[in-house]
Amino acid sequence: IDTGVSGEVATRMAAAMNSMAKVQQVFAVTHLAQVAAQGDQHLEITKILKEGSAHTNATYLNEDGKIEAIARMLSGESTTDEARAQAKILRS
Repeated sequence: IDTGVSGEVATRMAAAMNSMAKVQQVFAVTHLAQVAAQGDQHLEITKILKEGSAHTNATYLNEDGKIEAIARMLSGESTTDEARAQAKILRS
């Protein structure tokens, strides 16, 4: 849903999805921090290749995990303190 979306449009889209979630279930797969930050529940999906097979794992994140995941969306693999601070602002 968020392919090619960024900035203000992503923020508005996240707000619209948040509003929809008040009256119905909304399930989104995203790499946009603005969208992820609006979610109540977060699942982190990982894939592990082992002996020629792919195994997928879904883990519910607590608040600290949500901040870390959003910070990674903002800064990549090398998560910075600045990205964590921005993630906290987006979550508030």
